[in-house]
Amino acid sequence: MRHQKEISRLEAFSDAVFAFALTLLVVSLEVPSSYAELMNILRGFVPFACTFALVTWIWYEHNKFFRRYGMEDPFTVFINGILLFLVLIFVYPLKFMATMVFSRFGISAPVSIEITNQEIPTLMAVYSLGFVVLFMSFALLYWHAWWRREALGLTEEERIMLKSSLGHHVISISIGLASVVLALTLPVRWSWLAGPWYALMGPLHGWWGMRTHARVERLRAARTVGAGAIVLLGLLATPAVAQPAPPPATPRQRLDSAIERITRSVNATWGIYAKSIETGEEIAIDADRQMDTMSVIKIPLMVEAFQQIKDGKFTLADKYTLTKEDILPGTGIMRSLDPGAVLTVKDLITLMIIVSDNTATDVLYRMVGGVEAVNRRMDALGLPKTRAPAPSRAWFDALRAAPSAADFHRAAKTPYGLSTPREIGTLLERMERGTLVDKAASDQMLQILRGQIYRSRIPRLVSGFRIPHKTGDFLPYIANDVGVLETQGTTVVLSVFTANHFGSGDTIEEAIGRLAAEVASYFSYRGR
Repeated sequence: MRHQKEISRLEAFSDAVFAFALTLLVVSLEVPSSYAELMNILRGFVPFACTFALVTWIWYEHNKFFRRYGMEDPFTVFINGILLFLVLIFVYPLKFMATMVFSRFGISAPVSIEITNQEIPTLMAVYSLGFVVLFMSFALLYWHAWWRREALGLTEEERIMLKSSLGHHVISISIGLASVVLALTLPVRWSWLAGPWYALMGPLHGWWGMRTHARVERLRAARTVGAGAIVLLGLLATPAVAQPAPPPATPRQRLDSAIERITRSVNATWGIYAKSIETGEEIAIDADRQMDTMSVIKIPLMVEAFQQIKDGKFTLADKYTLTKEDILPGTGIMRSLDPGAVLTVKDLITLMIIVSDNTATDVLYRMVGGVEAVNRRMDALGLPKTRAPAPSRAWFDALRAAPSAADFHRAAKTPYGLSTPREIGTLLERMERGTLVDKAASDQMLQILRGQIYRSRIPRLVSGFRIPHKTGDFLPYIANDVGVLETQGTTVVLSVFTANHFGSGDTIEEAIGRLAAEVASYFSYRGR
């Protein structure tokens, strides 16, 4: 369970919509010009208070979900958008009905509402249908969280609570649907029974809550009994002289367990390498496995470009004029420019890194002398597994010729780039130490990497660090991110490669974010 502390932009936007919905309830209230008008308006506060309470309840349910799970993937954003739209629309029939009902019973000030008895069933059906769709949106959000329970790292008790919340919303949906049926099928004179039907919500939600509480208590009791049994067995097996308790897990053991839990929660092939530049401590999980880098290979290309700039073959200020033939699909912005646009070499390197521009990449490959020049440079640096197989165009041509993207990835015959997490980590370490090309070039490359636009992986949940990094994408199959966690007194190289993932792209991005947060937390603690 995420238990977020910071308010996300999605939550802030949602809160603004709820605030606007509440504003719509108030805009019709005018400043009274007499005592009689004031008393009349005060009597009108009863339906207003009931409507306000219902909208506040909906906001509370919304807030509870996002505080617990904090998801912002496309499906969650889409369903949340529907929910917010319904809240704004729902305010109108809700206020109309509350005013009519309380006015007829003499609880609020009498108002002139033009509605016949024959129209009341339709009004009830419209209200109930809005109620159903609202809580169906909540049910979909909780169902989606249940579907992603492994990626969210939910405990057994948290899963029980999630299923309980889903059940509460199913109860609300069922009552709303029953109200729609009653309103449309009962004779007009009995259609009012569709309203009191909602009184069942209290008892049904209470019953469901008690069931959930009992399940949680049974789970906790089982844990207690299990722990007691272990203690008892330990006592029976212990000789007369008491044995010392096992030592608590070390910070490194806790980190290793967290990484194992995260990687097991997502069905993918993982390669992970992290190293503290200050202490030399490493984390390596299949760190020497050669994997498809996707756009991470653009870092070695950048290194070769800066080496040739140092050697005087060209400069950062040299100009390039875009041609129609050079434009490639995929990521980047140069594909959106008109032929004839003029860019500097520095522009090309920057666009290749911060927006992973494929057109800029192939132009730079041509400038440095092709992929062979990059591969020779990696050999000279002692990185034999880091290979640039071909320019970007060859990869796109092979992808277009494949039966499907999934088949193309499974075949693994045309990698965009190849390397290992350790070799890319070594490259970044040398960059941080100022020994890659030279100190000035290393600093310039790091500065470009700090401008990275795509921040949905390593930087996703990490705070307090500056993070120069580069992503590599072929979602959902490959989601790579490599970079450096930089803060005062702590510098950590982190390389995360993935492959063979056929689930949600956001799921694996979130897993990388959680992994990076664990690594950052551990090395921050070790650096104290």
